[in-house]
This record gives sequence, structure tokens and C-alpha cells, in this order.
Amino acid sequence: MLARVLRAQGQFNQMAQQLVAAVSQHSLDAELAIKTIEALDDADRKMEAYTLCQRALNAECADDARLHAYAGMLALQLGQFVQARAHYEAVLEHAGEPRAWEWHIAGGLSQSQRYVQPADVDLQRFQQALRRNDISPTARIELLFALGKLHDDLGDAAAAAEAWREANTLAHAHSRWSRKNWRRMIDARIRAAPMTQRPRESRGWAPLFVVGVPRSGTTLLAQRLTSLSDIVQRGELRWLPELAAQLPDVAQVALLAEQYELQLRQDDRHARWFIDKQPLNLLHIDLILALWPDAKIVCCVRNTRDNALSIWTQRFGDPAHDYAYNFNDIAAVIQGCHRLTRHWLARYPASVRLVSYETMVAAPDAEIASLGKWLNADSKVESETRTSPGMISTASLWQARQPIYQTSVGRWRTYEKFFPELLRFDS
Repeated sequence: MLARVLRAQGQFNQMAQQLVAAVSQHSLDAELAIKTIEALDDADRKMEAYTLCQRALNAECADDARLHAYAGMLALQLGQFVQARAHYEAVLEHAGEPRAWEWHIAGGLSQSQRYVQPADVDLQRFQQALRRNDISPTARIELLFALGKLHDDLGDAAAAAEAWREANTLAHAHSRWSRKNWRRMIDARIRAAPMTQRPRESRGWAPLFVVGVPRSGTTLLAQRLTSLSDIVQRGELRWLPELAAQLPDVAQVALLAEQYELQLRQDDRHARWFIDKQPLNLLHIDLILALWPDAKIVCCVRNTRDNALSIWTQRFGDPAHDYAYNFNDIAAVIQGCHRLTRHWLARYPASVRLVSYETMVAAPDAEIASLGKWLNADSKVESETRTSPGMISTASLWQARQPIYQTSVGRWRTYEKFFPELLRFDS
């Protein structure tokens, strides 16, 4: 209910501040703090949620492992990696094993740093936890993905491949993702007639969608676009699939579209573009341009072998990404996304533009300048990339906050002998 109020009012900063102020008038026990933090997080007010976590932990709740777990998650999304790690260490201290491993602590620890020391304490932690027989399959899968990431950071490709192979085998056994249903959906999208567009409005702002195959560079591109002074990022919003599910209920679609716009704009009334970087909004380009004819869509593309490897080595929490644990399923997703991308480019050439991951990392400034010109965006570059609080909550949250590097280009060659399935993909 609190999250709905925050969304419905539109004045997000003011409402969040009022909520925190109201809670501060009461004794802040752990239960009240957690409910308020969840409401703020659900309304995408990450900084306010993290501030409330810290306040609760500094007051009566210093030993509450649940609050430390929330604080670690929020600090990680805000790019405060040292603080995130400290909170995850506290979870291990106060919750103990095996309970702590059920709270996504392994993934949090592995995403909070790039490992450089072979004797890092996390190596022993992960290995010891995996020898336990009292952890759930979900915790075991997450530990294996974290262990693979640790070995990959250290340059031990063989050990990383072994951990990832076991992790994906276990995860795929629990997957209900259907390749047949995916292909049918892609075919249906391509066969569907264009939707009737709403009249264009002179609003002074428009949505900007960054889409593509997951792990194709969408997070990196969205983050770099916010270096332009009139572009704001909102992360991966969940509203487009909800809007699509309501068709053909026109009244409900109009209401959801209005709520989506409130979430997109929030209190930033002076920006020109607002980014939604949910990659699989690629499925809904017809709906996007029917609702917002002035919207722009940037489709990210990447070398398919590198893209497939990046998906295969990543733990996704959303069942919608359960294709990620089988190379044949990954191939179907990449193929389907590429078919749709070609379709949208042909149908909406003025609204859709391709960006290559390889071009982006090779010449980021030139690529952003070119996109800025296409968007007619203010070319003034801010001293730091701007996002609304805590917008990086995806699998790329560590990489997107680092200086751009090219080591991921051609990375599949390191794992070619361990994952020969990669050779099935076009290079």
C-alpha cells in the first residue's frame, strides 16, 4: 500500500521524505523498519531505504541480520561496495550458517569486488559452504555461480568453468522455461499488425528504451547515456509487461500508462529523456510506440559467443530468465531477439537504432555523442554519470560502475575448450 501511494502521488522525493519522517517519530523496531524499507525499495527510493537501514542498525537493531541483508543489497545497488561487503559480513556473523547462504549472501559478496588475491577469505567460505548438506538447492546454485566468478576474476578458467557447469546443470533442472513457447511468441510478435498510435503530444519529454538480448551491454549504455545532462535513467521498470498483459482493455492500459509515466518522471521535471533499460522490452516495441509515438528505442547487439557466455556465467533471480542455464535455450533467445530487432528496424526506422557493444567499448565518447545527436539531447556532459538513486540493480551492477574496458570482447575464446557449445553460435 505504501509503495502504491508513493507511485500514485507522483511527488516521489517529497512523499519518500514524508514517509521517513513519519517513521522517525516512532521507536524504530526491526519489523517497522523492514516494512518501510520494502515500501521505499519497491517505489525505487533506494537511497532513502538505505538511509533508513543505517538508522535502524545504528539504533536498536545493530544485530539484526535481516536488516544487514537489506542494507547490503541496497548498498550494492548504490555502488557502495565496501559498505555492502561489511553488511554481508555482518549477516554471516549474526545469522550464521547455513541460514545466511539462503539470503543471497554469496552473490552479494562476489558482486561487491573484483577478486585479486588467491587466498581471499571468500574462496574458503564458498568451498566450505558447498561441502554442507543442509543448504537448499537455490543456495547451492548461488554459491557455485559466486565461486565461478571468483575463479574467473583470478584467471583460473578451468576452475571457473567447473563451478559454472555444475551451477547451470542444477539451475536448468529446476527450469520450466519453454523454447517452443518462446519461438511461438516471437512469431506472433512479427506477424502482428502495427498498433494504432496515440496522437503525438507536445510534452517536452519522452521515454527512451534501451533493449536487446540480456547481457548485451544495455546497462553499460544506459549508464553512459546519463552523462548527457538532460537524460535520466530509471533502471529496469516492470510496467511494460503489465501494460501488454492488459490489452485490449483500453481503459486499464491508459491508467497503467499514466502510472508508468509517473514512475518514469518522478520529480525530475526538467529532463528531456527518461531511460527504461529493461532488455526484454524489445518484445513490446509496437506497444511502446503506440503509447508514446515520440519514444526512441536503442537496441544493443553483441558478438553472440560473448553474449552467450556472459548469460551462461550469470545467476538470474527472475524465472523469466530460466533460459540462461542451457546453451540451446540461450541460442533460441538470442536468435529470437535478433529476428525481432530486424523486424522493428524495418517497421520503425526513425524510432529504432542499433548500438554495437564492441563499438561502444572501443569508442564510448564518440558513440554517446552520436546517440546524443540522434536524440537531440543536450551535448553538455556532466562531471559524473547521473542516475536516480540505486538504479543499477541488475547483474551488471559491478561492471557498469567501472571504467570502460575491452577485456570482455572476445572473452569466449578463454572458455572455448571448456564450453565447446559456444562454437554453435555465429562468431
